[in-house]
Amino acid sequence: MEERVIYARQLHKEDGLLDWSRPAVGLDRWVRACTPWPSAFTLWDGRLKVLRAVPLFGWQGNAPAGTVIGLGDGVAVARGKGALHLEKVRLAGKRPMNVAAFLQGQRDFVAGRLGAAREMTNEQIANPKGRPLTANR
Repeated sequence: MEERVIYARQLHKEDGLLDWSRPAVGLDRWVRACTPWPSAFTLWDGRLKVLRAVPLFGWQGNAPAGTVIGLGDGVAVARGKGALHLEKVRLAGKRPMNVAAFLQGQRDFVAGRLGAAREMTNEQIANPKGRPLTANR
């Protein structure tokens, strides 16, 4: 029985960062896998947690990966093939909300570009707004 055991490394908070170059179905699975810990997130005006999303298989477009595209019923994030339709999000320090409510307060979100893991260091991921880090006591 011991030979069937698979060990995985411990997850860290930065492991939840979404990589928009991945396929939409993989991103959808990653969002579900990271719930509730370490939480799937991207970088836009700080840390934006993606709480619920579904892949859009039929979407065809030429927007760069990570670009937010407006849809009749909300928004999706473009990536190579397909897109990821965002349903529920949470901006850092705010309450969770459906995307329709989020868009009412964040009008410049559509056509924005969400952050990518490759473009940032671990320190920038942990502290996206560049605020001084304080030690926990």
